[in-house]
Amino acid sequence: MRGKAFQSAVRNIPQHLRGIPEEALRQTLKPTQTDIALKMALWNELRVAVHTGKPVIQQRIVAGICTYANWSSRILKNPERLAWILAPSHEFSFALRTLYLPLMKRAHEILALNIMKADGSVNIAQLKVQVSLFSQIINCAGVSK
Repeated sequence: MRGKAFQSAVRNIPQHLRGIPEEALRQTLKPTQTDIALKMALWNELRVAVHTGKPVIQQRIVAGICTYANWSSRILKNPERLAWILAPSHEFSFALRTLYLPLMKRAHEILALNIMKADGSVNIAQLKVQVSLFSQIINCAGVSK
């Protein structure tokens, strides 16, 4: 997401808040309807960004929900509230878990494709896809370099 204020706010979330489950943060915070709407808008924008390759723009998150000043003072300057908004909801996590096995099966199929052309040369485009996919799997798994 673009914006120095947002990036700075995310960096300033204390480490102990980063590991707290979304449900626990929700119980502590008792989010308002505005907070819930902002969280839903953020996650919707993230889904759109993944599909379009375009960055998330904060103005689209707050549009129709609150002012940017409210977003800044209530969310960006409150690390606990920001940690809750950034934490995937239980429903989102469940949806991801249900996709895990089909995605891993498809990834295996892609990684098993032959990178050699009929003439014996390497299919560079195919190799790039496989390396990129492997890299993404490693990054998602949290394997350190």
